[in-house]
Amino acid sequence: MAYRKSGRTELRAASLALTTSLVATDPLAVVADSTVTLETLYAVGTGGTGVEVYPEASIDDGATWDPAVTALDPGTPSGGAVTLGLAAATYAQTGAGRRLWSFDVPGATHVRVSVKETGAVTVAGTCRVRAVTSRQEG
Repeated sequence: MAYRKSGRTELRAASLALTTSLVATDPLAVVADSTVTLETLYAVGTGGTGVEVYPEASIDDGATWDPAVTALDPGTPSGGAVTLGLAAATYAQTGAGRRLWSFDVPGATHVRVSVKETGAVTVAGTCRVRAVTSRQEG
């Protein structure tokens, strides 16, 4: 099996100041792709403690958005059974620096990423977001 990768796409410029509310990037088309790899580069603002990254996916050309990554929320055993709830995954990064991470999006038509700075921010930091999409071939 071989992987076909797209070129790197900048979803959020490093020059954009963060806010303390989630702000979404423009959508990225992923119609034929199955994996998205993100690179985030966070520069801490004054009073900032970290950045939260929330990936979303759409299966209807961006008409509606849902969490791109869903985690299982462990339940409590009752009567020999455990109910596992689904929870949207938000990625938290503390401290400045670059991170690289991936998530699968089979069946999605578009993805976008929302970011926000955490802490008692008085001067906003920045977070560049770049993406590379890929799919298996052959």
